[in-house]
Amino acid sequence: QWDEPWQAGDLAFPRTAVIQLADFTSLIEIRQCQERYARGVGLVYREFTILDTQCQVCCQGNFSRCSSLPWREKAEKGMIIRQTLFAYR
Repeated sequence: QWDEPWQAGDLAFPRTAVIQLADFTSLIEIRQCQERYARGVGLVYREFTILDTQCQVCCQGNFSRCSSLPWREKAEKGMIIRQTLFAYR
């Protein structure tokens, strides 16, 4: 469905679509990936999130306490990569 407007900096795209490539979350890991495509342009945004925890750093292994924390606070390793189109012809 190509109907979501989207803007990145000075670039505005009236018709984009988001594709969810991965969306998995468990107590100890999160794997998410999505891409956004603009009609007539192609890929304009991509985000990968790959984070892991054993809840040792944040909560000394207390998984019940750890489960309520946001991933950015409890992650012990991993990465978040964002790629955004900043120019095109």
